[in-house]
Amino acid sequence: MLKIRAVEAIPVRVPRVHASESAFGIRSHTDAGIVRIEASDGVVGWGEISLVWWRLGSGLCEAVNEILAPALIGEDPMAISRIMEKLRSLLPGKHDGPALAGIEMALIDLVGRETSLPAYMFLGGAFRTKIDLSMSLHIAEPSAVAAEATKWVAQGFSTLKIKMGRDWNRDRLALEAVRSAVGAGVRLRVDVNEGWSSVPLAASRLDEMRQYDVELVEQPLGAEDLIGMRELRARSSIPLAIDDGVWTARDASDIIRERAADVLNVYVSESGGMIAGRHIAEVARTAGLQCWVGSMPELGIGTAANAHLAAAMPELSLASDVCGFLYHAADVLTTPLVVDNGSIAVPTGPGLGIEVDSAAVENWRLRA
Repeated sequence: MLKIRAVEAIPVRVPRVHASESAFGIRSHTDAGIVRIEASDGVVGWGEISLVWWRLGSGLCEAVNEILAPALIGEDPMAISRIMEKLRSLLPGKHDGPALAGIEMALIDLVGRETSLPAYMFLGGAFRTKIDLSMSLHIAEPSAVAAEATKWVAQGFSTLKIKMGRDWNRDRLALEAVRSAVGAGVRLRVDVNEGWSSVPLAASRLDEMRQYDVELVEQPLGAEDLIGMRELRARSSIPLAIDDGVWTARDASDIIRERAADVLNVYVSESGGMIAGRHIAEVARTAGLQCWVGSMPELGIGTAANAHLAAAMPELSLASDVCGFLYHAADVLTTPLVVDNGSIAVPTGPGLGIEVDSAAVENWRLRA
């Protein structure tokens, strides 16, 4: 019987195309974890640990190598659900989800290679072959944000997300400049990244945004402030989305119960894997909430997993952030994922449908 014989989580640091500013700070690179699982027949599956807060993706590698890897050795990789339940008992913290997601990704990739099936088949099959994309515009001077917006629209992107949350005057001018630059045919959404401190302040700013035809506003208040989000939603004519506050199906249920959002941004990393992400999306769908698939942003491995989740969601009317690798100056794949005219093609090869460049992984490896 097939067995798992080796597991390793490799910390990497990959530079971004340029420094990215949001309400959370400025980042010039991404610290991630690359998970490698090898079966007894020599087949290898790959995953990615993506987390931009706290310990970062690279910081979770130690937990994988010391806690999860020993529990995986000798297991049948085909038993993905049973294995993941076992690992959740060993690493039960909600914010450890990205480590579990990296393991599940690698397992699905491995089993997909063994069976010649793409990852979306393990999520019930694909509803679509390409995913419409949203590109994020990070905090900068309004003229610079507008110039970047024009560049992405010229490449076929019809949805843009403007990061806010530090200086309202600059944020408002950036939104105005972008709308003026791209015209009425491009959808604009706003991501505040928990940057506004109160309901009255947020309500006032949302009211000012109405003139710019904003599609939705993402995480205007703190991730745990569901009462505030409920009050703000009752006062807002612009749909509100939660992402930083959606890590589990329980979180989704709490948001639904409190009527705290119109839309949920579902992450493979935060959910603890593609299967859990698919479940969260179904919880939201049952309650009549829309969803899209978010990004940390990931490198190519994690982006491929996001694409498979987005492909398998029955309803996906909103553009998704499934283009994390585009924010980076390098990647760990031998062949880049395909983005064309503002959409990403869902990989159709076995597993995640990607090939990892082991030399690139070693090149970007973080060493003590």
